[in-house]
Amino acid sequence: MKMVCRFILPDGTPTEVLEEKLAFAVFSAECAFGKPRVRIEASCYVSPKRPRCVVDISTPVGEYIAQVLTGALTKELGEEGFAVQRIERGETSRVSHERVRRSEGTRIRPRDGSQAGTNS
Repeated sequence: MKMVCRFILPDGTPTEVLEEKLAFAVFSAECAFGKPRVRIEASCYVSPKRPRCVVDISTPVGEYIAQVLTGALTKELGEEGFAVQRIERGETSRVSHERVRRSEGTRIRPRDGSQAGTNS
């Protein structure tokens, strides 16, 4: 069963805050698991319109990214400054693994321009 975590920040929060923290989480995963494994296993999506993010947590790499992102956002915004929802695939038609992979939003890429952090 595929699982995702949806991160919801208050409207008005700059999307850059979320992108920066997610990039840090992906970099941290690369340090822990290696770039090739992150490139293969990680899938993340940031909405281009609102401060929202979805991370596929069906792999150890994705789970790690979600944990680091949660910690980074907690430090930046506080415990009550954002929401995290753990969603099983099929639980809702709005958020599914396929939508995460096909979406047109910002995809986090490492500095070298490769596709780490996505499953495109």
